[in-house]
Amino acid sequence: MNFHLSGISLSTLSSLHVEHELCALWVLRMLLDLGAWKCMRGYPNKLTSNDELLLGLGLGEYIDREMTPLAFHELLCQRRAGLAKQETALYRPLEPGMRRLGETFWIDEVEQSILVFAGLIHEGGFLDDIADTLGMLNSNKVILTLSVLLGYPKDEVNRALAKNGYLNRSGLIRIDYKKSYQLRSKLEPLAGITDMLFDGTSKIEDLLATHYTPALQSDLELGDYPHLKEYLSDLQLFLDRSISLKRCGVNVLLYGPPGTGKSELARVIAESLGSTLYEVSSTDEDGAPLGGPHRLRAYQLAQHCLSRRTKALVLLDEVEDVFDDHNPYARGFQNEGDRKKGYMNRLLESNPVPAFWVTNNISAIDPAFRRRFDFALELPIPPRGVRRQIAEYHLGKLPVRGEWLDALARHDQISPAILGRAAKVAEIISEKNSTKLESQLIRVIGAQLKVTGRKDKLEIQSQTVTAYQPELLNPDRRLEAVVKGLMRFKSGRLCLYGPPGTGKSVFAEYLAEQMEQPLLLKRASDLLGSFVGETETNITNMFREAEIDQAVLLLDEADSFLRDRRGAQHSWEITQVNELLTQMEAFKGVFICTTNLVDELDTAAARRFDYKIKLSALTSEQRWVLFRQVIKEQGVETVNKTDWMPRLKTFAGLTPGHFATAIRQSRIEANRLSAIDLFNRLNAELAFNEHAQHRPIGYMATI
Repeated sequence: MNFHLSGISLSTLSSLHVEHELCALWVLRMLLDLGAWKCMRGYPNKLTSNDELLLGLGLGEYIDREMTPLAFHELLCQRRAGLAKQETALYRPLEPGMRRLGETFWIDEVEQSILVFAGLIHEGGFLDDIADTLGMLNSNKVILTLSVLLGYPKDEVNRALAKNGYLNRSGLIRIDYKKSYQLRSKLEPLAGITDMLFDGTSKIEDLLATHYTPALQSDLELGDYPHLKEYLSDLQLFLDRSISLKRCGVNVLLYGPPGTGKSELARVIAESLGSTLYEVSSTDEDGAPLGGPHRLRAYQLAQHCLSRRTKALVLLDEVEDVFDDHNPYARGFQNEGDRKKGYMNRLLESNPVPAFWVTNNISAIDPAFRRRFDFALELPIPPRGVRRQIAEYHLGKLPVRGEWLDALARHDQISPAILGRAAKVAEIISEKNSTKLESQLIRVIGAQLKVTGRKDKLEIQSQTVTAYQPELLNPDRRLEAVVKGLMRFKSGRLCLYGPPGTGKSVFAEYLAEQMEQPLLLKRASDLLGSFVGETETNITNMFREAEIDQAVLLLDEADSFLRDRRGAQHSWEITQVNELLTQMEAFKGVFICTTNLVDELDTAAARRFDYKIKLSALTSEQRWVLFRQVIKEQGVETVNKTDWMPRLKTFAGLTPGHFATAIRQSRIEANRLSAIDLFNRLNAELAFNEHAQHRPIGYMATI
């Protein structure tokens, strides 16, 4: 075999120290059997003047001695022969470590010897420097080199370094099979292996603990994820049977925004199955973060070592950097795209222990890899009801008001992790004044939202009298029966009509909260486009967005899309209504339209709505109830029904929207409302509405 040898300056060897005669034997075999001596400048005089090198070779008495090349070559041959006779004894100091590695990782003598060599060459010294003179080696040359140095047949070395061999599959050694590198770079041992080999006091448990550890016990239960109940039931059954059948290649992808409890859910599932979950380390023993390829090797090690456990699961968190094509630490795992995909696909197909793969950024994982997962579960920000439970869990023991927790839970950007960190700060602050503590918590949570890029300001407002109150709506049918039915069937089409301000949109918000689904609000202005077909496309996308988000869809002010097509003057008016009706029929969720022009409703559109519910202005009794509640909330005075009921009876057409306007006016002016002030503001709003209804518009206004 022809090696392309490069020169080396022997002066660089003088500061290196050799501690083991095995290195001497391997160096001698490099020099003599692999011909490394032929490329060394000044041979042999430079060698005889190098104290450290000759001492390491056991030839200290020849330091500075003048020798002919032939004589020095003979001396090296004699020394090699002497060490070769003692080769078995030279391994003896390493036997305890080798035996522990062999028992733990099920590796044989050849594999153990390769591990010893890889560990020693990565310790530096003249073994590494002499190996560099061998030049750039491909995989075949590495096999030949190790066969010569370690004294094993090429077939045995080839088997030990095979892709499906224990060394590679377990991650004990990273082997680059494609590119040519110097010997040290072709064989990279797992971190900690060297200490295990050369330090008799090192424990195998300590080595494993630097790469994976049993997960901490979770404080949660499956019941804390009610919004995922059906999915978790399926996942439990899938994992339980996979473990029983000892299926290989079982992988679960958990994804969603940061702080939604993905890793915690993996712990909860493992505990529910009576299994032990092991987490792959994300930092080294000094606390420094590990790159994706390093953690992937630790994952391989965990898979290898745990494969004989009866009930084990593995968790690999933050996997986006494992799949990242641009990871700067990825040499050897992520060279060419096809090689990387093949490597990762083998990992996802052959793991003996079921694994959870967790990511905050699903888009960082190539779709080709996503398809390889058996079970993919998204953990979004929990719905409002669950957020309220989480807020109670983290903050309920603090002196905060229940209604404040209710208001906090209405914010759909607040994750469980953010609430947990806020609770930690609150426990240290330990304010007994609830108002002050609540303000501090708002600042802490708001800062967390800002740093995570969600929202720069958190606003918490408790429910006011203008919020949804069923008794203050005036519908033509029982709304609670409709709500219960929709909560049960999860599908329905509603048309809400009536004067502005009667609570149509507020009812839609209430329904979405009760169904614990987000509300997707669209207005006609969001959908109308300037180009042909653009509006129809926007209508289609609106329904698709609601389906993806599993949201209650509210189309507010939908008059232009619901008008009778018989009165259409342009073809695009007809196509818009047609598109809306088509999408309505195909939509499986809850769709709500609001309109103030029910008399112009298209007959086909009317047939497609399960409910057409009219919300009228307040009754005289409702006017009094809401009037009294607003004055009570303002805290200025108390009011008597006998004094005010007769006046309010004259306010036909009064709606909750009028009260909301009066309250907003008082907030702008920084004044609290008295009874007479509120009455006058309501009167002014009603008078304006009546004037607007009778005011001529357009050309007629000038006559």
